[in-house]
Amino acid sequence: MTGPQQPYGQPQGYGQPYGQPPYGQPPQPPRKSRAWVIALVLVLLLLAGGGGWFWWWSSRDLGSPTLPPVPTETFPTSDQPVTPMTVDPSALPETTTKAPMGEDKVAEARGHAEKYVTAVNAKDEAAAKALTCQKTRAGAVFTVGSETGQAKLAEKPRTVEGDRVVFEVEVSLGRVLPVEVNADDGWCVLS
Repeated sequence: MTGPQQPYGQPQGYGQPYGQPPYGQPPQPPRKSRAWVIALVLVLLLLAGGGGWFWWWSSRDLGSPTLPPVPTETFPTSDQPVTPMTVDPSALPETTTKAPMGEDKVAEARGHAEKYVTAVNAKDEAAAKALTCQKTRAGAVFTVGSETGQAKLAEKPRTVEGDRVVFEVEVSLGRVLPVEVNADDGWCVLS
């Protein structure tokens, strides 16, 4: 025999098994990681830095806001005479709004709209085109309303502005379309 039998995988002869401390030294405990200590220190530094920044930001002096000066004009009292202002009408800008349309003009617009609805119900495309401003197409109300032939004009206009009146036309049950009647060159339906 050549020596004592060793367990499988152990070196024979002198020396220590792999991973064992040399003879005469006590085994050392495994090394603990210090990563958690470093992470904790970093978190505390970040919190302290953030708190310091917040304190600086909230305590800085932005200065007091400057207000515009208060006018020191004196206004006339009851014992002081008041001179009325006069305005030259030619110095005023021209207004671009038109006077509201009178009831007679609204009635004329309604009469034109009634003619158009009559042409729609009769499915007379030529008559509908003749009543429009462009005279080239009969319009959406004709296209939809001529399918049923039961278009009805509302009693009152929806909009009256300047030279235009907008009526609602019920072209089928629950379906309402607008008809705009303009007074540019005589009354016409804007299609």
